[in-house]
Amino acid sequence: MDFKKVWPEKRWKKIIFVSLVSIIIVSFIVSIFLYLGINSDVSSELIIVNEQGTAIALLIYHPGFSSFTKDISIAYAEGLELNDWRIIITTANENAPTNISEYDLLILASPVYGGAPSPTIGRYVDRLEDLEETETVIIVTAAGSPGNTVQTMQEIIEQNNGVNNSNNVLFTSAPNEGNESAIVLSKIAGSEIFP
Repeated sequence: MDFKKVWPEKRWKKIIFVSLVSIIIVSFIVSIFLYLGINSDVSSELIIVNEQGTAIALLIYHPGFSSFTKDISIAYAEGLELNDWRIIITTANENAPTNISEYDLLILASPVYGGAPSPTIGRYVDRLEDLEETETVIIVTAAGSPGNTVQTMQEIIEQNNGVNNSNNVLFTSAPNEGNESAIVLSKIAGSEIFP
């Protein structure tokens, strides 16, 4: 390929050409970053809330690109704690607990990516294989529209023999119910689940 035939001769064409090539390269790099962020398992330590609780809940989340989903998950756990739940919190990864028979409640929290949940949540539930009719709560965090995320997560739960207990959709940018803080709403939702 003769590079001289591709390279523009006029200055304004060179500027446009370099700008377009730069945009393509930056877009490619950002796409790779987003793909890896959405699809990669993120390992975290187990957090135990209310170690003396009478019933045990397992809260699995994908952290997303900000701390919002983790913050929402912690707030939900604080709400559960008010009803004497013991809560184990960790990210959806290959080291997360998989013996679901040890838990009375499973909570799955995922940010929305393109109208769908994080693939890590689906992979985690697939590793469980059978939810053994465990009561399961869905928490979805989104900037604006959740798209089909709740429906997709309900299908994942049903396909793996789980029972969908409740769904919570909380927003970072769009107004939440009653213009309340998403953190407050998450804690309230957790406090409404009894052992």
